[in-house]
Parts: sequence; C-alpha cells; structure tokens
Amino acid sequence: MTLALSRLLLCLLAPVAAFAQAPPTSLSPSPATPTEIHLSRDSARQFFGTYEFGPRFQLRVFSENGRFFAQRRGDPDRFQLFPKAANVFFIKIMPAELEFRRATGGAYQTLVLHQGGQDLSARRLVARPVELSDSIHHLDSLLYQAYNRRDLPTFMAYFAPELEFYHDQTGRTDYADNRRRFQENFAKPTRMRRELQPGSLEVYPIAGFGALEIGTHRFYQTEPGQPERLVSSPKFVQVWRKTGARWQLTRVISYDH
Repeated sequence: MTLALSRLLLCLLAPVAAFAQAPPTSLSPSPATPTEIHLSRDSARQFFGTYEFGPRFQLRVFSENGRFFAQRRGDPDRFQLFPKAANVFFIKIMPAELEFRRATGGAYQTLVLHQGGQDLSARRLVARPVELSDSIHHLDSLLYQAYNRRDLPTFMAYFAPELEFYHDQTGRTDYADNRRRFQENFAKPTRMRRELQPGSLEVYPIAGFGALEIGTHRFYQTEPGQPERLVSSPKFVQVWRKTGARWQLTRVISYDH
C-alpha cells in the first residue's frame, strides 16, 4: 500500500474510530480479496447519498464514469468501491467493507463500515434515493459518450433548441451553429475524445429550473496513423433545465483553453 493511500485511509478511519470511542484499526493487507460481482449503476444508485458517522465526518457515495466511489466531505481524495453483493461493497486497498441496510419502508438509510472487527454505523442525511449530483454526473457521461462515438443525433438531443454556447476563443453560438460545427468535426479523419477530469465536477441546484454543472475536462486528439495525445484541459459551466423527466442544456460556457 502506498503512503498516499495509507494517509487517505487513516483520514477516513481515524475520525470514525474516535466517534466509536475505539482506536484506529490495523491497515494490514487482507488475507483474501473478495470476489467482485457485476452491479449496474441503476441497481447501485439507490445507495448514493451522504452518510454521517459523526458531526465532523460525512461520507458521500456516488458513481463517476461507470465506477463507484466514496469520498469524505472536505477531502479531495476518494476511493473506489467494488460490489461484492447486492448491497455490500469492498475496498481493494484494505480489508474493509461498506454495507447498506434498509430502514422501515424499504429505503436504504444506514451505512455500516466493517473493518478490523468493528461495525460502525452512519445515518443517511438525504432521504431521496438519488442525489442531484449523481443525476448530473450520469447526464454528463451520457452526453460525452455520444460525443466520443460521433453520434450526432444523440449528442444534440441533450441541447435545448434555444441553446446559447459561449466559448472564450470562438465567441457566442446557438444550437444551429453547434450542430453544424459538430457535424463537420465528426466527419473529419482526426478524432477527438473527451473525458471528465476525475473529482472536478461540482453540481448546484437551480430552484424551479434544474441544475448548474461546473468542471474541468480533457480533450484527446488522434491523427491518422498517430498515437492519441492530450490537446487541452478547459473548464466549463453548464446549465441544465429539467422539463418533466427530461434534462437539456440551455447554456454552456467553455473557457481557459
């Protein structure tokens, strides 16, 4: 285990142990790694939310780019979770598991950390089964999966007809401008691939309208016969509008190219 990972896990477990009035447990390797099972995001999303072990320690469980993570509030680091059962996840870098338990009525409202012979419980702070941040994370991934596939109809369906797109180099454009530009770019032999910079995404609600998304992404370029290379890491701001069950982008700002 690396020093960085050890520090991260100590930051995670020491506050929990303090609230339980017990010392931090050993970080020795697990004698056997549990078997990972497949669990779809739709099945796992009922666990996503923020859980409180104590007044100074909250843990957020979420998904990003098809993987599951837990992150302590106020800590830039997070660690990946791997499904072991329908409601149990393990951590590969240490012998610890997170078990989600149902409350009366069927919703998952309790998180139990099993580690070193201790069982430490946390209560869910948000009663909703899915946080807004997870919904926007998922929409972001779907939007750019279509971009990376050069699937123009699917990609443009995420933009509202009244779209306003502000770019620090090309200025202001509308829906028609962007549809034409993306259609031309998708037809070129040079391929572009976008990925979200891990841990960069911030999501804020817009009352009565939708959500604000802020983050940093990376664009990789592949010329015919050449290896892929990173060409830019711009920042972005996106305004999502929710109409019924449908989400669309009405404003996009792309800058710091």
